[in-house]
Amino acid sequence: VCRDSKATRSDRPGYMCMYSPPESVGSLVLHWRFDEFRLYAQLRASQPANRWLSVAFPLQPGQMIGSTAVIGSDDDGVQVYTLSGKYLELIDPLAGVWQTLKDESFEEANGVSTLVFSKLLDEDRPEQPSDQDAIEPNSEATDMIMAVGLSGTLGYHSGGRYHMTLWLGY
Repeated sequence: VCRDSKATRSDRPGYMCMYSPPESVGSLVLHWRFDEFRLYAQLRASQPANRWLSVAFPLQPGQMIGSTAVIGSDDDGVQVYTLSGKYLELIDPLAGVWQTLKDESFEEANGVSTLVFSKLLDEDRPEQPSDQDAIEPNSEATDMIMAVGLSGTLGYHSGGRYHMTLWLGY
């Protein structure tokens, strides 16, 4: 059972819960599950011509600036980025030591764009603390921002931007 009342049981194999922002009219759906170490996520967008999808984890609820984001695109594949500002020059892939995604992919097929990834719940390393907040699915709600871009290169989220705070736990 999904802990958050806004979430429902996922209809995708391998995922436990799903959430669709009401304002996206079902065209954007986040599916997830987690284990002791990782969050496994799939973001699907069924609007036509989605060229990039993003799930960001803001330090301040709803604030893009200062967020860490998993972004998948036609041009750049899937990477973790720091969002230091609203200009493309201020959106940079994190250093290799922080590229901890696994099973990541981005594809467009039959009018559906899909971003898949698994991310560590806690990015801290004994030798190097992380600036990213730990995700604690069963202890606290997680702030996230989902965004969709219609251009092949990263830029303004012309397909929509949605902020939510969800209990990811069960």
